[in-house]
Amino acid sequence: MQINPNSPNNIHTSILYLNDLHAQTPYMAQLKSETDTFELTNKDKKDVDSFILSGGDNFIGHSKDKNKVVSSFLNVSKVEYSAMGNHEVDSMETLPDNLNNTNTKFIVSNMKKSGNTPFDKFIDDGKIVSSTIAEKNGHKYGLIGAAPFKLNKSKNLSKANLNVDEYEKTKENIQFEVKKLQDQGVDKIIMLSHIGYAYDLALANEVSGIDIIVGGHSHDLVEGTKNGKNIITAPDGNPVVILQAGQNGEYIGKLDITFDQAGKVIEATNNVKKTKDSPKNLVVKFFQDRLLGKSEQIGTITRVDEMKEDPKVTESPYANFFGDAMVNELDADIALINSAGIRGKLQKGKMTSLDVENLIPFENKLVKVEISEKQIINTLKEGALSVNDNMLKPGIMQVSGLKYTIDEKGNVKDVQFKDKKGNLTPLNSENPSDDKKFIAIADDFLISSYEYPTLNSTKVIERYDFCKEKVAKDYAKKLDPNDIQIKIDGRIQKESRT
Repeated sequence: MQINPNSPNNIHTSILYLNDLHAQTPYMAQLKSETDTFELTNKDKKDVDSFILSGGDNFIGHSKDKNKVVSSFLNVSKVEYSAMGNHEVDSMETLPDNLNNTNTKFIVSNMKKSGNTPFDKFIDDGKIVSSTIAEKNGHKYGLIGAAPFKLNKSKNLSKANLNVDEYEKTKENIQFEVKKLQDQGVDKIIMLSHIGYAYDLALANEVSGIDIIVGGHSHDLVEGTKNGKNIITAPDGNPVVILQAGQNGEYIGKLDITFDQAGKVIEATNNVKKTKDSPKNLVVKFFQDRLLGKSEQIGTITRVDEMKEDPKVTESPYANFFGDAMVNELDADIALINSAGIRGKLQKGKMTSLDVENLIPFENKLVKVEISEKQIINTLKEGALSVNDNMLKPGIMQVSGLKYTIDEKGNVKDVQFKDKKGNLTPLNSENPSDDKKFIAIADDFLISSYEYPTLNSTKVIERYDFCKEKVAKDYAKKLDPNDIQIKIDGRIQKESRT
């Protein structure tokens, strides 16, 4: 993509971007080092317009302290603009503090209000906008944004008199905002998107005027620039560059792009790097310790197995650890964990209480339920549909006390109950019984989730006032402190496509 890239009239832009941080503290110190280097490199360059941007889901869950860390991180890292992710609105109680505490402006063009909302103050203050214009070195850039459509199913959003438009209407909104910006003389437009890579591709193919999409939500790692993959030709014939950098702060991306005098992209270089290779910034470590406190050491991790696929569609060693803790600490037959309920990773070496807490962003309380063989099979089937879903939703059901196989079509078979002694008993996948009962541990979110409707009808035996991070810490302290293993053991098998 090079058309006279050295013309003196060209405009050079550099964008450092991240997405789906999910309030994960482990990589924030390295990310801050990357933003520092980026700012220092571009500070006095009058021939380079620079931005630090986010594709959304900076915050997550209900913890005020963890989200204060995120706000502090966004501020010291000088993240100027962000998409509005679904996890930004996990809690309408903590949302005002999250937005008050950060200087970042959130761009969302497809969210509508039908009355008074918790967003009103921030809309009035210009903290949340449908589009905006940023000026860098005398050059105007337009920014637009999109929140994910799944928020329509959020009780938080409906109670707050808010609604997110579905794809077709979102497409109209985006084109409207683009036209509005163009009418103001803006010819370089960046979209901050939290609708997922597949929908970003669709928008790039169907909407004219967008130059760059900084994406999120689907957790794709989009490296380099390749025609047809992340360089798409819009209906007006101009190229659109699509970006996304994984999740949980594990990666950070940098786009160097050149526009001609008319605002058309003529050259682009996209580099994505692992943040763990960057030095840690001590400022971030300081405010993490101040807000979250010093972390107790639980033991030493000697083994951490890597997942070969997205955790929503493959056995997770972290879910195995939490599930085994739930079964053993609360005297149950099985544990059920939704794949999306565990975020982040652990590394070999010292294991602290904060490491465990970072894996569980949602403070959902645990419940003990009675579940039939039929309900188990149907729940596994609901999760297994994810393997053929383009957004991998809702995610396969992670388990303890069970072993099962998912075939290439997303069917469930070879389901077995595994007792605490390791004995395996086959369950009937074809004609499961309503009468054969088991005791299961899950969290209260899961048994009321629209994504796993079978669990809605389970009988609650006991409710606990704590979440799974507590039982995981208690369980870890009973293991060999010098040999804690976070491992995959084959309890969920997937047949390969032929």
